[in-house]
Amino acid sequence: MRTEACQSQFKFGPDHPEVRAVKEEQVKIQEQIIGRVEGILKGLQVKTEAMQAQISSLEGAVQAARNREATMATRFRPYFEARKQLEDIARIRDAIRLRILQEKVDAALPGVKSEK
Repeated sequence: MRTEACQSQFKFGPDHPEVRAVKEEQVKIQEQIIGRVEGILKGLQVKTEAMQAQISSLEGAVQAARNREATMATRFRPYFEARKQLEDIARIRDAIRLRILQEKVDAALPGVKSEK
């Protein structure tokens, strides 16, 4: 397009109708290109803003979930402590039962002395 404009201008002069038509076409094409680029940039800007809004929303949801988790941990701490105590007591009980069973077996065997 530019070479055509240069050749026409050189051949006919700057005021020739063909040269003017080519220049007008160049201006029109340049405006269309600028319009398209601006449209693309605006579209990308809108997408960026939407993504930023979504990120903010997700960050808020994550923070809310962390707060709920902290609240629940505090609220249920007594339960978990009691459960651990119960498990410890159950382990001790099982150890005592095994010891009692061992003592009964040892007492039932002839010739085995107690370690006391």
